[in-house]
Amino acid sequence: MMQLKLLGILQDFGSPYASLYINDVNGVMYLAIEQERHESNIFSALLLRVTSIMINDYMQNVIGLRRLSELSKEKYIWNRSKGDKGNLISIGQNIDVKNRIDIYDDMFDAEFCQNEFLIRYYIKQNQ
Repeated sequence: MMQLKLLGILQDFGSPYASLYINDVNGVMYLAIEQERHESNIFSALLLRVTSIMINDYMQNVIGLRRLSELSKEKYIWNRSKGDKGNLISIGQNIDVKNRIDIYDDMFDAEFCQNEFLIRYYIKQNQ
């Protein structure tokens, strides 16, 4: 069972679009990319297992979110309500999920990042 803890928000466009989480059980990082909501009280995200190198490359503008989705070895849909851990639905390793990333420019922009220092520090410690 995953126990995800928010490390920081990589892209915030009025609401968090791309957020970085850590599984407290094993230290594995996951990138959550906000998905269109069908119900107002449900948070839905594409959840991608990522490495420190992948996030570093993203924050250095070497790769974008779509490329991260291709490189990810684990992919889930994460549905939850406020205050709820939610449920994960595995969507498989080889499934193309690029179409679920609905922003035109999927590259990192420090202007929209929250907790950049903490994220960079954590990544550096785990490389």
